[in-house]
Amino acid sequence: MAQLNKAAIFIDSEDIFGDPIGFYSRATEVISQGRKREGQPFNLFETGDFLDGFFAEVKDETITFGTTDSKKEKVEENTLSNDLYGLRDEDLKKVIDEKLSPFFSEYFKREL
Repeated sequence: MAQLNKAAIFIDSEDIFGDPIGFYSRATEVISQGRKREGQPFNLFETGDFLDGFFAEVKDETITFGTTDSKKEKVEENTLSNDLYGLRDEDLKKVIDEKLSPFFSEYFKREL
């Protein structure tokens, strides 16, 4: 699940609602020497620590998403969204269809 969350940000530059997480400024383009272009969507990849730290933790009936990166708060301050962690609807459907449904189907066949 954390991989799907990472892909939404890194590949699609979207939060959990499908909204843009931000766009690089002219200053960023200059500082990065053109590696990041003005108007290009954020992918939140600089050193890799932010995305590499993504996790999905299951405890009781709750799944918590986040990152272990120490720069988490600074990164979050510079995005357009407060909804970076979690699954988009299409990703949740994918998890249900490809992971949960087959698991429960097999479980019920075996146990009932």
